Amino acid sequence: MSKKTQDHHLWDNVKKTISPINSKKLSSLRDEESFEILMKKECDNMASQEAASHQVVDVVEKKPIRSKEDISSRDAQLLSDLAKGRVSPAARLDLHGLTKDEAYKILCDFIITQRGVRRKCVLVITGKGRDGQGVLRQKLPIWLDSNILSPHILLSTVAHAKHGGGGAFYVILRKH
Repeated sequence: MSKKTQDHHLWDNVKKTISPINSKKLSSLRDEESFEILMKKECDNMASQEAASHQVVDVVEKKPIRSKEDISSRDAQLLSDLAKGRVSPAARLDLHGLTKDEAYKILCDFIITQRGVRRKCVLVITGKGRDGQGVLRQKLPIWLDSNILSPHILLSTVAHAKHGGGGAFYVILRKH
């Protein structure tokens, strides 16, 4: 199968999982709290759709969430302190032992909630998996770059050894 045919097949599978957001829902949003509630519902819907379709589509190319050049000097200092193990994240989420679908739903709730309470940096523990190829470890960057979570995320990076190293990620959240 050629690369072009694979791309078309992948796109067709993705299109089957997409549903438009009801415009009445959008127009009825009055404040940011309503937006957060809507996003949680959309996240739940996406997780249940992925669970319902037994064929999960993987994105072939994994890219970094954001480049470090796009962040403020304050955020750069936070990253530097995290990299040296000087600072601890404000909250942590351990996804060990969860299925992909459970992990995605919990991750969405966690990220949206933590940003809502104005946390700046959180730790998400995925575990390394067998030979560093754990499913959750591979999926996390893709999930963070999804349409639901990317508006909340400034960037993510692998955690310091004292916070889990290659089996954990710091997620820097955007300001409200």
